[in-house]
Amino acid sequence: MEANAKKAIETYFPSQYEAGTLSWEVANIDLPENYHYLEDNIIMYNTLVIQECLDCKGDECKELWHAWDLSEKEDQYIEYVRDEVASFLEVN
Repeated sequence: MEANAKKAIETYFPSQYEAGTLSWEVANIDLPENYHYLEDNIIMYNTLVIQECLDCKGDECKELWHAWDLSEKEDQYIEYVRDEVASFLEVN
């Protein structure tokens, strides 16, 4: 799931990724330094989230609810991530 999400970012948003305006990060919520994601109710379990990071405050975020449903369908999963990231970038 992580590899295909990263693949979608790098494939469909290369200029934003290379410029650093779009990044890919993995946050292990089992580690104490990432508990704030749980405490801030950004996430409650392992999931895929798009998060806006202005001054690293993460003001806006969107959980990709269908990520797990599509995780075994690589092409559909990548398209889903692409579409959700594109939509999020347009709104934010």
